[in-house]
Amino acid sequence: MSLLRELWIVTAKDLRIEARSRVTVGQVLPFGAIVLLLFAFALDPDRGILPRVAPGLFWVAVLLAALLAVSRAFALEQANGARDGLRLSGLDAGAMFLGKALAVAIQLFVLEVVLGAGVVVF
Repeated sequence: MSLLRELWIVTAKDLRIEARSRVTVGQVLPFGAIVLLLFAFALDPDRGILPRVAPGLFWVAVLLAALLAVSRAFALEQANGARDGLRLSGLDAGAMFLGKALAVAIQLFVLEVVLGAGVVVF
């Protein structure tokens, strides 16, 4: 099997697991939104500080949410032994890593789009 095919198999598996469990929607997205909301309340909008630092605060919220998403992606497979199953499947280790990385990148892209819309609105 080619590397791209193996990469797609792992990516599709992880995205399917995410679609069924809804962790990004249920935990990571609200966490990022709460972080942005706390930053908005902590900084006084009357002094003009918030518009100047909003892009940096957006990326801080995205990075904190990314830490949660990445740790969740690997903890789920560690808890139920799926990582050992992947190793025994004969898939290339690089394809497994890149597939998981691509799945997390897709989830984070969706997170950035939704949080970015929230930053623009508020």
